[in-house]
Amino acid sequence: VQVVAGWDFTCTRTAGGSAACWADNQYSQIGNGTSATAPIGVPTFAVSTTGSGMLAGVSHIAAGWHHACARLDSGQVVCWGRNDDGQLGTGSALSRESAPSEVLLAIGGLPLMGVDEVAGGIAHSCARTSAGAVYCWGRNAEGQLGFDTGGVDASRTRQVRDIDGSGDLLAVTQIAAGGHTSCARMSDSRVACWGWTPGGNEALPTLVPGVGGTGQLTGVAELAVGNRFACARLVTDEIVCWGENAIGQLGGGTTSATRAAPDYVIDPATSGHLTGVTTASTGIAHACASTDALTACWGDGFTGELGTGMAGSAASSPRPVEVVADAFTADAALILL
Repeated sequence: VQVVAGWDFTCTRTAGGSAACWADNQYSQIGNGTSATAPIGVPTFAVSTTGSGMLAGVSHIAAGWHHACARLDSGQVVCWGRNDDGQLGTGSALSRESAPSEVLLAIGGLPLMGVDEVAGGIAHSCARTSAGAVYCWGRNAEGQLGFDTGGVDASRTRQVRDIDGSGDLLAVTQIAAGGHTSCARMSDSRVACWGWTPGGNEALPTLVPGVGGTGQLTGVAELAVGNRFACARLVTDEIVCWGENAIGQLGGGTTSATRAAPDYVIDPATSGHLTGVTTASTGIAHACASTDALTACWGDGFTGELGTGMAGSAASSPRPVEVVADAFTADAALILL
């Protein structure tokens, strides 16, 4: 079972390999094959690509802001929902699609195959293949597709280029997307990002600097990308974040200016590093992390995102705050909007 959240809807991959979504359906992000746009308050199964019966064989699911994509057991990817920037990868000019459709290659129009993982940003999507290659599609104004410097949107998949643009990005073991940014964790545990970055828009993957700006970030075990910021769980089970920080979404205890180099998230009770982290996730402008003992969140808490029982401007926090026990449990999966 897997649960993912978009801007205003939620989807789950069931144990039986189907996909069910609920909440807002203005852009057909429920995937139930109907043209109705009214919100749906209960989990509703996504239909198959033929529109008959349920979508089956779902092994991984991802949500963008108003669209969703699923990796099937066959290694293919299907997407549904909003499509005005081509984020469904189907080659269609329709502004939305209410039923899942196959993601297609730019050349030849054949289905993208051999996919292990999918990820969604505001209006773009990416997939990682079992061979370690990355394909992206959709909006490209900020360079988030990683294949050229022209900022041209792509309604079918384009393979992400490597750091110097001379070949294709390979040996990728995890992808993450958020906002107008895409990131990849590579087999040597370094991280490259493209699209919006703290240093400006990057049309090709750029290596993330090390903590404090020295060298390159390495030893990364898990990536999470929010809107204009990102976090990484290290193999030391510590968390580092970088990017915009106006609301304290980097978890360092300050609301300093945008930070290009990662720095450590601090412990809720001390000024030391948050340690023992087992999982982390990012929202639009907040993040959360779990240890064996607690779940803590930081950043924007205006609508109660930090789980402290508070809302409003006073609820935001630039340092991690512990989620109240009756609202969350430390061993629960972190699924953030």
